[in-house]
Amino acid sequence: MIDRRKFLAAASLAAAAAGSRWSMAETRKPLSILILGGTRFIGVEMTELALKRGHKVTFFNRGKTNADLERQQSEFIVLLKGYDDTFNQMVHSRYSYRYDDIVWGRRFAPAFHLNADGDFILEVDKVGDLMPGQT
Repeated sequence: MIDRRKFLAAASLAAAAAGSRWSMAETRKPLSILILGGTRFIGVEMTELALKRGHKVTFFNRGKTNADLERQQSEFIVLLKGYDDTFNQMVHSRYSYRYDDIVWGRRFAPAFHLNADGDFILEVDKVGDLMPGQT
């Protein structure tokens, strides 16, 4: 089973390999983005970037704690879909995480930012780094 760090590293490398280049100039219209549980992990940074690009962001968070998730034996299924410009095709990926895969009290350290030209810059060596988060 792939862990979260390997997943993020693989997804980042796949986007880079596919020649993805996100810039402010390439955004045609603002998007409505739903972020599930966007108050921790990478949600904070993703929100900041989305808002800087003019997108509308909505959060869905039920306020579950680690004890709640353990008691319910929770599992999170992540479905990703993206477009690969290199091969001109849709790319799909699925991952499953159990409640005990979550690292409580930590969040992912920022691994990306927008430069002065509005280009999305990903620092691959920082993908998967953790820092203290909200508890």
